[in-house]
Amino acid sequence: MSRKTRIILFGSMVFIFLFTGPILILYSTGWRITFKPLSLVKTGAIDLKINDSDVQIKIDGRAYAERDKSLSGFLISGLSPRIYNIEISKNGYRQWQKKLNVSSSQITETPKIILVPENPPIEILKSGVQDFSVNGDQLVWQEKGGDFFLTNINNLDSAFNLSLLF
Repeated sequence: MSRKTRIILFGSMVFIFLFTGPILILYSTGWRITFKPLSLVKTGAIDLKINDSDVQIKIDGRAYAERDKSLSGFLISGLSPRIYNIEISKNGYRQWQKKLNVSSSQITETPKIILVPENPPIEILKSGVQDFSVNGDQLVWQEKGGDFFLTNINNLDSAFNLSLLF
């Protein structure tokens, strides 16, 4: 290989390095070029805290294809800063939908997402209940006869008759 060929080859490699190096560094640190308007912006992310792995996620009506499931849910990164309409659906469950604001260099987190079945199983625990109130694990109900009862939600078989106290 002649000296001139080596100089041309070396010069072209230096040019490629100086041109692509900054672009790769900016891209890997989260910077993207937007075309409406033409600008350079830092991206953000959305962390969807959902334990189901077989859900369908749509962002602004378009399906999110990647299925990288982290320990706490789905992390969707590389999003330009703006408001996104997020829809999560699963067969046999009601759709979850929310508008989330993504900011530059920020991760927008959601509280734990629980999908509710479309037709949940109905189980009658007590009949003849006129009114009830729940406070934490405690359940107080009034029967149609007027008696009040107190029980723990985890053990409905043992109820305390509050009307006998008075």
